[in-house]
Amino acid sequence: MSPPRPATSKAETATPRPRLKIVALGNAASPHDRIRTAVFAGLGHDVSMISVAASDVPGVKLIRVLGGENSNGPWRRIAWLLGTIRATLGQRADIWHAHYAADYGTWAAALTRRHPLVVTVMGGDVLFDEQGSQNAIGRALTRFALRHADLVLVKSNALGDVVASFGVPRSRIMRVIWGIDLSRFTADPTDTASLHTEWAANGRLVLLSPRMLQPFYNHHLLIESLPAIVSAGHDVIVVFALKSADPAYRAQIEDQATHLGVADRLRFSPARPPETMASLYAAADLVVSLAPSDGMPQTPIEAGAVERATLMTDLPRYRELFTDGEDVALTPLDAKAIAHHVSRLLSDPGLRARIAAGANRVMRDNAELSAEARRVEARYFALAAARTGLLSAQTQRTS
Repeated sequence: MSPPRPATSKAETATPRPRLKIVALGNAASPHDRIRTAVFAGLGHDVSMISVAASDVPGVKLIRVLGGENSNGPWRRIAWLLGTIRATLGQRADIWHAHYAADYGTWAAALTRRHPLVVTVMGGDVLFDEQGSQNAIGRALTRFALRHADLVLVKSNALGDVVASFGVPRSRIMRVIWGIDLSRFTADPTDTASLHTEWAANGRLVLLSPRMLQPFYNHHLLIESLPAIVSAGHDVIVVFALKSADPAYRAQIEDQATHLGVADRLRFSPARPPETMASLYAAADLVVSLAPSDGMPQTPIEAGAVERATLMTDLPRYRELFTDGEDVALTPLDAKAIAHHVSRLLSDPGLRARIAAGANRVMRDNAELSAEARRVEARYFALAAARTGLLSAQTQRTS
């Protein structure tokens, strides 16, 4: 391990905390990867990130993967993988942490036998059949990487079951939801008021659909439910986030809204930096998330951080963390059912407030970033210590 950092408190003077050298493997442009890497730099560790994408990550040294710029199609993917392997071989670390199982960095770390290797599983990276992700080679590499990991972090116990089915021992699987950095994720009342003005929403009810604007997330079902919601007496507008928007799908739902006579109720919010998303959630009366498959969603956790209620798909794995009617509202993926649940929630501000308060409690008890990072850090220390002891024993046997 690297030398200890200087002590900053009496407790640290008594028991100095090691300063680990951590190499993360992920996408520097991904908010999830950025936040979950930077948090360990904030804890005082020496953190680098190997990434195809170039983006500044606070406190983290970027190691850019090169090699695929002049290639196309499968050749580009091969070039990125080889470039990631080269970058990986050029580093030494106390901990290797790959932030998505089905990724070049994860595969490269496993293929080059980097240890201790920690892999974060998100959902779509292992829910192959549910989400149609990865070809046969990608699935094989992902399973291989997970079996060779020293620790696999999963966002739900249901994902842990999937990972275990690949042959990963249960002792190597740990549920970590990650969650919210409450020191940064706070709503700005001025920004929220500005959004209401921009949307001409004053005096109207706002439904926020914050998932990526792609067919997978079923935004069209919310459009289909709108006429019934309006007929129930609710003057609503619907705000769609434009993060990773599919232009053809946006055109599709705009045409659908025009056909149904509700086009004037649609609004589109440009992509926002992660720390300003709190104001977007706070500008909503109800958050709607209609994913057909998920690991454990960030949406109700982010909404709960600013005490907003979320209506989301009734997926069994959600129920290990959330309770319908207490901290979320759940609905089948059916336009009539969605209209019914939205109308019920909009008609009962007290129910929305109770669900929002419950979501805030769930977030604080299970998904506060600094607390989750400390749990992971403790496993880092144990893995690094075990690895150091193993290498020391091997050295003694061969001397």
